[in-house]
Amino acid sequence: MAELARKNEELERFTYTVSHDLKAPLHTIQGFAQEIQESIAENDYSHVSDYLSRIQNGARRMGEMLQDLIKLARLGHVANAFGPISLNNTLAEVQDAVAGLLSTHHVALDVSPSLPTIQGCSIRLHELFQNLIENAIKFRLRDGSARIEVGVEESPTKWSVFVKDNGIGVAPAHQKTIFGLFQKLNPKSEGSGIGLSLVSRIAQMHKAQVNIESAGEGRGCTFWLHFPKEIVL
Repeated sequence: MAELARKNEELERFTYTVSHDLKAPLHTIQGFAQEIQESIAENDYSHVSDYLSRIQNGARRMGEMLQDLIKLARLGHVANAFGPISLNNTLAEVQDAVAGLLSTHHVALDVSPSLPTIQGCSIRLHELFQNLIENAIKFRLRDGSARIEVGVEESPTKWSVFVKDNGIGVAPAHQKTIFGLFQKLNPKSEGSGIGLSLVSRIAQMHKAQVNIESAGEGRGCTFWLHFPKEIVL
């Protein structure tokens, strides 16, 4: 019953967040559609092109949010059974997938050869690490040599895998909310703001804890994923 209550509370928060955040692009579309109607009525077409561009951007934004919500919903249906997954193989695949971004933005990616093999879902773990690395690329410092490091620390009960960057960092005030749905520290940045929420959900699927460490803005950050050595599914 306690678990059911927790799920209902999570669903309520999820529904509120989705309905709230989808209103912004919808209001944009409605508002500028009204502006176009008024411009046509006044036979003034000087701003119509700009209004249409804003409507298109609002529709694109809403489409991205809905597509990412579908991804989030699908996490409840694991396509592949859990099995032994080499994180070094996973990171090699991710590195191939983001090779273009790394090259274009001159970002160095250093992956430890000693990452563990854990029980998990290969598709979801690929999504998790690709989201973290793309996040680090997006929020790199523009005036320095961008670096991303993936490594691991071992304890008797867990593997603590980290993704560390020397990017713009995260202020302490935002470090507890950064994994929330549609959370964007920079409203003008690309994407829907759902990437780190996906990371958190995939970590939960693997009974892993996720957290962020950052000394503050401009000081880089480290995402930690603490995978238990013995997973009880």
